[in-house]
Amino acid sequence: MDPQIEALLLLQEKDLNCLKAKEGLKAIPRQIERLQASISKEKEIEAEEKTALQQLEVKRKECDVELKECEERILKYKTQQLEVKKNEEYDALNKEISHQEERISALETEELELLMKIDEEAQRFEESQEEHAKQISFYEQDITKLNERETGFKQSIDTLIAEAEEARKAVECSLVAKYDSAKTSSKGPYVVPLEDHKCKGCHLRVSNDVEVSAKHNEVGVRCSNCGRLVYVKN
Repeated sequence: MDPQIEALLLLQEKDLNCLKAKEGLKAIPRQIERLQASISKEKEIEAEEKTALQQLEVKRKECDVELKECEERILKYKTQQLEVKKNEEYDALNKEISHQEERISALETEELELLMKIDEEAQRFEESQEEHAKQISFYEQDITKLNERETGFKQSIDTLIAEAEEARKAVECSLVAKYDSAKTSSKGPYVVPLEDHKCKGCHLRVSNDVEVSAKHNEVGVRCSNCGRLVYVKN
């Protein structure tokens, strides 16, 4: 193989490694953003569950307050009964007392049901909290790993850029220009072999002129379809 082709292939390897590292680095912020969104979602769900539990407790307290109010009304009505002189008034107060007693019975049933539900939901919330904490911990560990990868990518990119610049020096200037042109007109790889009359980059058949030039070991021959630099393996 022509030494310049070998030099181009080495340059391409360094460039593609650098490109891969840059793409990896570019993807990290989006990955971290998705993980942070997942953490926020876990916390949001946990907050909603906590609010639901608190609302049950509020309802229980409201129930308790109304119970005391009913008991106070009964006491007040019984006190009034001692003071009234007419049977109708006494019966009316008796009716109010019965109404309050019925309400107390309903409230006591409701409060008991609420207490049972609060106990169940509190247990469920405690278990859910542990699961949320576990998931958040996993996400945070992934973010830490991504931050470490980001640092590694940045360090490797600097090294790869330096290596690519060094490899570029071994390629003739005119060939470097053609290589750079191929880089702008096609996705990597930019230097590919010809096999079965086809470019291994675009997998299309090349023109006869391109194939003849490549077979004569001309350096810098470009695919007639995609513009990549092509060569024939010996």
